[in-house]
Amino acid sequence: MKSTSNLNIGSSIGSSKRLLKKAKKIPYVSLMSLLILAGCATPGADHIALTQIDSASLRLPKENSSAVADQWWTELGDTNLNSLIQASLKDKPSLKIASSRVYRAMSLAQLSESAHMPQIGLGADINRQGYSSNGLFGGLLKNTGLQTATTSTFQAGINWNIDLWGMHAAQTAAALSEVKAVEADLASAALWTSVQVAQGYIGLAKMGTQLDVAERAMLQREEIYNLTRSRLQVGLDTKVEVAQAQSAYYEARAQREMVLEQMQLIRHQLAALTAQPMDSLDTLAPRLENLKFTQPPSVLGADLLGRRPEVVAARLRIEAASQDVSAAKKQFYPNVNLVGFAGYNALKSNPLINPNSQTFGVDPAITLPIFDGGRLRAQLGTKRAELDAAIASYNESVIQAVHEGSDLIASSQYIIKQRKEQQEALQSAKLAYELSLERYRAGLGNYLIVLNTESQWLSQQKMSVDLQARQFDARVSLIRTLGGGWVQR
Repeated sequence: MKSTSNLNIGSSIGSSKRLLKKAKKIPYVSLMSLLILAGCATPGADHIALTQIDSASLRLPKENSSAVADQWWTELGDTNLNSLIQASLKDKPSLKIASSRVYRAMSLAQLSESAHMPQIGLGADINRQGYSSNGLFGGLLKNTGLQTATTSTFQAGINWNIDLWGMHAAQTAAALSEVKAVEADLASAALWTSVQVAQGYIGLAKMGTQLDVAERAMLQREEIYNLTRSRLQVGLDTKVEVAQAQSAYYEARAQREMVLEQMQLIRHQLAALTAQPMDSLDTLAPRLENLKFTQPPSVLGADLLGRRPEVVAARLRIEAASQDVSAAKKQFYPNVNLVGFAGYNALKSNPLINPNSQTFGVDPAITLPIFDGGRLRAQLGTKRAELDAAIASYNESVIQAVHEGSDLIASSQYIIKQRKEQQEALQSAKLAYELSLERYRAGLGNYLIVLNTESQWLSQQKMSVDLQARQFDARVSLIRTLGGGWVQR
């Protein structure tokens, strides 16, 4: 068996000669063996990686009975929203980019897996060449002067890098973990897209309800404006009250136009998210009262946060980085490569497929890094640093997920209490406005009192709509924090 070594010892020849002079009693081969072993590249001191955060340190329960459905948006009970989200997940360009990254990662994994498989090839060639009689091959030819000859070759070859230490297996495992991580990135992009559509839809429904409030306010202030002009004609009001009523009426009209503007901008946003023309959703007008609300979980469980795509991707990249470190360590071990070929080769008119034309060869090789200038150790250090970075990124993702989830659960609970108290305030403000308006119509009250009570009532109506929309929005945001029902396959 033929054996070769990857020995880079040119810079050490001078010092080796001095050692040889002092070691006359030591056999030459033994001394060289000692020098080789002393110069073998080593991985250096062990590296202690960062500590991966766990649920116990964050006081998270290990299990939680609550779960998020895969198509969570159907819980809102709106068919238009379902169609929009399905369109966004199908046609959004950013998701196409993420899908192409998954395909690229899968191809790289296949490339890594093929590295430790035998590579077998089959080749054939015919070469016609002019040879000088005074050249290397000229003596083989019968005639003198420039001679031409045809060489034919047909052979099969094998090249097999034998993975004795599992280096290629570790590289393949790292590549497969990266594939899964990129798939989680795709799921994260899809989840983020669906959440954006849902939150935009909720915002549009909110502005639609705000439009009802603005139109009611505009009609009421128009009525008050007409009433004030009538009272001016009979001497019950002055031009000051008429000017105030007119200003309030035009302010209400301006508020209505502002709401219409916001609705149109949200429609454009939804059209962009679903890759549609900007005017394709001009008639879309959802209603908050038509959306359903499901209660959020009261406790964050480690199993729920563990399904969040960002957390899954970060964990998988730790696995990939760990395998990269393992592969880098195994590059310090001897590498065994087997090369062989067999076939036929013939010159001139000799038959190609003939027992006399047979040719074969076997070339097993062992390479061992000796003096590499610290290249392998530096490469291992890079992989170790990448592992630490992956662990730190995972820890940050988990802490961020816990932070967001805890905030959203707390907000959801407090919004429920706020809505209950706000409904009482809304009823009181409505009653105060109705009483002040009756007194004003009867000539018993001041117009400023009417405006003041009306402003309070409108403010409470807007707050009621805002709280309802916040409740839906917090629920959707919590779904995103909990992974949107995505489970690693």
